[in-house]
Amino acid sequence: MVLEELGPDKTVCLPRHCECEIEAPLCAGWLNPLKMKAISDLAGPQVLDKAFRYKLIGSHSGVKLCRWTKSMLRGRGGCYKHTFYGIESHRCMETTPSLACTNKCVFCWRHHTNPVGTEWRWKMDPAETILQESVEKHQNMIHGFRGVPGVLPERYEEGMAVKHCALSLVGEPIMYPEINTFLRLLHTRRISSFLVTNAQFPEEIRTLVPVTQLYVSVDASTKDSLKKIDRPLFKDFWPRFLGSLKALGEKSPCMSNNCSRSSIGLFTFAASNGSRTQSKSSVETGGK
Repeated sequence: MVLEELGPDKTVCLPRHCECEIEAPLCAGWLNPLKMKAISDLAGPQVLDKAFRYKLIGSHSGVKLCRWTKSMLRGRGGCYKHTFYGIESHRCMETTPSLACTNKCVFCWRHHTNPVGTEWRWKMDPAETILQESVEKHQNMIHGFRGVPGVLPERYEEGMAVKHCALSLVGEPIMYPEINTFLRLLHTRRISSFLVTNAQFPEEIRTLVPVTQLYVSVDASTKDSLKKIDRPLFKDFWPRFLGSLKALGEKSPCMSNNCSRSSIGLFTFAASNGSRTQSKSSVETGGK
């Protein structure tokens, strides 16, 4: 773990250097809050912007054009959300109101360029601003496909009107203190919501307003394997994990508009957790 001194009161572990254990209290992924108020000022999110073509929004949010959005604009196939839930990828906006996360998963496709931490310590932008800028920047990226060979004109026109929002871009969206306001704003605009959470916030799951599709990631079936694969920062990560599955199971069944469709995402990795199918089956019953 590489530490950089910022002053007598604070030490920071930058995410691109951090190889910390659960017990390392300094691996919080943020700079001194008295000196740094925006996640977007950190080096990691700037890499997201330049290398992964993210569009940063305000202090702590981002939006990106998904590869499946580009695929459907050309009349090709969509992602699994289209197969399972009928979500049209060319009309789907992938965004996050929190670039920060509580885990440092070994499989993270963002290469740990986003900050990590166990609580919110950022200057907070209002939900209205985040949603408005997300839609505007998403539309600007769609606009770049106008007249591109292979892009279907009718798909382009449809793509300019956001109908779905996937809160699964990077980080942990449920950490954002105004997540419920953000979800209500989406639904007011008749935009469906697809929220992915990492099973570390049971109380937040319980108090979450109805989501069109609530999706909890289950990356391991035992305490040791979860620590190895997800590398969570919470010391009580296992009770939080089990509590999240229980909270998911307590959500209202979809028999009215005031409900959330919910599912558990089981992820299998070669030579990591693929041999624990039976254990995963047992864990899964916690969220039934």
